[in-house]
Amino acid sequence: MQHLKHPLDGARAKFKWANERFDDLDAYVGNIRAEAESHAIVVEYDPDEGAHIAYSWLPTEDRLIRAGLLLGDVIHSARGALDFLTWQLAIDHLGHTPSESDAPKVKFPICTSPNQFRKRALWRFVSKSAKRRLADFQPYRDRRRDLAVLEWFRDRDKHRLLLPILNVTSVGSPMNYDFEPALPAEVDPGTVVTKGPDLLVTRPGVKGEGEKSLVRRIFLPTPHPEDTKMHANTDVAVEVFFDGPFGKVGMAELRAIVAHVGYILFDEFVGAL
Repeated sequence: MQHLKHPLDGARAKFKWANERFDDLDAYVGNIRAEAESHAIVVEYDPDEGAHIAYSWLPTEDRLIRAGLLLGDVIHSARGALDFLTWQLAIDHLGHTPSESDAPKVKFPICTSPNQFRKRALWRFVSKSAKRRLADFQPYRDRRRDLAVLEWFRDRDKHRLLLPILNVTSVGSPMNYDFEPALPAEVDPGTVVTKGPDLLVTRPGVKGEGEKSLVRRIFLPTPHPEDTKMHANTDVAVEVFFDGPFGKVGMAELRAIVAHVGYILFDEFVGAL
C-alpha cells in the first residue's frame, strides 16, 4: 500500500484543489458580471402591453448552473480537506487506521453550540489536545462565521444547486433611450412615458422563474414608426452573490472562507502530526 510522504499531504492537496476551483469560479463570475454590465437592460416591444418593456438582463440558465457547480466543488474540497486532517489526527492517536464502520464518525466538527460539540462521536478517536484545538474553531466560540457558512453550503449542495444571484442597480444618471430609426423630428423624445421603478433588481431562478425581471413599461409618443426599436442607456452596478445562512455571501467572503481552512491546515495543525 502506498503512503504519502507527510500525513497532511492529502489534506493539503485537497485544499490546493479547492483554491484552484475557487480561482475558476472567481473568473467565471467575473465574466458573468462583465456581461451583465454591458447588457444590463434589454428593451423589447410587447404588443399585448402596447409598450416597450425594459427588464434587466440575465445570464442563461446553463451559465448559472455552471457557477453553482463550481461553487460546489470549492465547498466540498475545502470541507474535505478538514476531514482529511481529522482522519490523520485519529490515526496519530489510535496508532492505526479507523475501521470502515467508524469512518463516518471521524470528521472535522463544525458545531453551533457547546452541547453539540460535546456529543460528537469523534472524541474517542482523537487526543484531548486535538479536541482542545478543534474547539477553538467552533462557530459558537469563534467570532468568524466562516466554518458555519462552509457547513451550510456543503449541506445545501447535497440536495440542490447553489445558484448565484445578480443584483443590477441603476446608478448615476437616470435612464435614457435611443430610438432606431430615430423618432420623427416633430416628436419630442421628452414625451416618452415610463411606468416602473428606477431600481433594477434581478433574482435568477430555475427555468420559468425569474427569467425576466420586469422593471418598467415604456410608452412611445405618437406618431412613430411601428418598427421603432429602443435602446436603454444608464450606468449600472452589478452585484453577484450567493444566498447564505446569514444573508448575502459574495466572492470576497468565499475567498476568506477558503483562506480560513488554509489557516487551520497550515498554521494551527502544522506541528500536530
